[in-house]
Amino acid sequence: MCVFAEEEADRSPCGSGVTARIAVQYHRKLIRLDQERKFESVTGSVFTGKAVEETQCGEFKGVRVEVSGKGYYTGTATFTAEPDDKLGRG
Repeated sequence: MCVFAEEEADRSPCGSGVTARIAVQYHRKLIRLDQERKFESVTGSVFTGKAVEETQCGEFKGVRVEVSGKGYYTGTATFTAEPDDKLGRG
């Protein structure tokens, strides 16, 4: 389960999350270029990712990541925060 953006939830591992995890693992030298990792959600949905190329972003080192997987819409929801709920406002 991945919660992101404007209170959105994704039952899949999600591309953004997989990209971030691959980038961190590569930076920590836990994986090498073209080494694929699989990420499975509680529903059994699987996304794969791999670091494919080192790059630069200004003065910072970076890595280009490829992600594959399939996610599906399951519905929409509305979340409500009561006016006196300080935590509900972030």
